[in-house]
Amino acid sequence: MAIETIATAAAQTAPSPAAVTQSASYRKYLRGLRHRALIVQAWQIGLVALFLGVWEIAPRAGWINPMLTSYPSAVARTLFVMLQDGSLVQHTWTTLSEIMIGFCGGMALGLVCAVALWSSPFLYRVLDPFIVVLNGVPKIALVPIFYIWLGDMASIYAMAIAVSVCCRSRTAPLPVGPGGEA
Repeated sequence: MAIETIATAAAQTAPSPAAVTQSASYRKYLRGLRHRALIVQAWQIGLVALFLGVWEIAPRAGWINPMLTSYPSAVARTLFVMLQDGSLVQHTWTTLSEIMIGFCGGMALGLVCAVALWSSPFLYRVLDPFIVVLNGVPKIALVPIFYIWLGDMASIYAMAIAVSVCCRSRTAPLPVGPGGEA
């Protein structure tokens, strides 16, 4: 009963959120925050516009090869054409399905390799130096090698598998396998 009375009295004496007045210094502080946020956004938009402008001008002026970089205007035109004819959706779906196939294949192969290395201490000792070396190679460096060896389609899957299989942490030792050896 006493708690209800205290709660009722507190509710009657508490000012409503609309009735709370802000001090002049707090309003000035909030204006400063909004002003700084607008300045940051203006700089961000300006930097993007500058980047796009330089990108558009550089190939046209001959500073860089337009065959390698194209133009933002050409990219935008192609984007709108692909949106209109539906080919963007088709190509996006193809890319996503290739990513998923490569990822799932890599995970399956990685799981098989992990189980094989865990269950056979001999196999682990034989292959560990090669796995360590493969982990030291930047994965992006494998792209041209796979592309030359396997062609355009198979290299996509091979790259996903290589990234999945070769990414092994060296922070913890390999657990002891069924043979009792590490």
